[in-house]
Amino acid sequence: MHIDAAPDRDLCPTGCSGRSYLARHTGWYRKHFALPAGWAESHISLEFEGAFHGSIVYVNGLLLTSHSCGYTSFDVPLAKGSLKFGGEPNVIAVYVDATSGTGWWYEGGGLFRHVWLVKRSPVHLATWGVFVAPKVDGGTITATTATTATTTGWLRGGLTALASLNITAVVTSAPAAEGPLAAAAQQVQVHASFELIDAAGVTVVVLVAPPVAVAPGAEATLHASGRIPARVALWSIPHPTLYTVRTRLMSSAATGPVIDETNVTTGFRSLHYDARSGFRMNEQQVKVRGFCDHNDFASVGVAVPDRLNLCSNFDIVSDHFARILSALFSSAPGRAVRCTYAERP
Repeated sequence: MHIDAAPDRDLCPTGCSGRSYLARHTGWYRKHFALPAGWAESHISLEFEGAFHGSIVYVNGLLLTSHSCGYTSFDVPLAKGSLKFGGEPNVIAVYVDATSGTGWWYEGGGLFRHVWLVKRSPVHLATWGVFVAPKVDGGTITATTATTATTTGWLRGGLTALASLNITAVVTSAPAAEGPLAAAAQQVQVHASFELIDAAGVTVVVLVAPPVAVAPGAEATLHASGRIPARVALWSIPHPTLYTVRTRLMSSAATGPVIDETNVTTGFRSLHYDARSGFRMNEQQVKVRGFCDHNDFASVGVAVPDRLNLCSNFDIVSDHFARILSALFSSAPGRAVRCTYAERP
């Protein structure tokens, strides 16, 4: 990376616009890479987990996109015509401007989270395109036989209930010029299966979405819903049980190959707000303990290593916090998952 004005060489004794004593800066990132010839018919994109604050992305000198929020992730499709294959060099250039910022504290700047190069089929599940909505039948919640009361009023050992799932998945197709069906330029029939898997890796239920047609350069939505035949373990503060929904996108043929696949983590719990009794989770009254958590650390800025986030999460769960307010900004994608998986003592 080339930094136009390094913050450690440009201090503000009286504060920089009232925000910090370290100057905000701009900079360029460049990455040279080669793609194999076998990738020429694939859909290729870049996934930025975070670039602070405003960013502009180029590939081989071609302007692709700009993004104006430093805390939200974004996906950048790399048009086939902009890339070189078969070992020829490509270069990604990213300009990041942190001079505007959003907070009164020093937030740092640059590519402060991971950036991923992603290869998919021309017809694929959209990035972050699978939405899982679990629903618990409140009147069916019961405690497991091993349940005992805790000093905080929670039931140690877990709760179970009957439940259902409502799942949607957005499918997108690359423009005709990018895919192997370019000559025909016709719609493609696809369907999807949604497999609910418990913490032990056992399949609980499989839902199937009816086929839909996807035109080149367009999107379509798959939908499936249904009741779960067995009782599910509920997510609670002392026992945060989670499930995985494995989505497989396939061609219209029932035995067709898997085109794309992704996993989404989900959990089951009931929520109820009442002016008289307050907040209830899983039909138990809950006093919510939480705090406001900025996406940075003192003197480090927003570029927080994964290990530091992991240590912070264990501090959070050891104090039995039930809610984290991410201070108006999106946290790193992996942080919420790590925090949710951590078992409370």
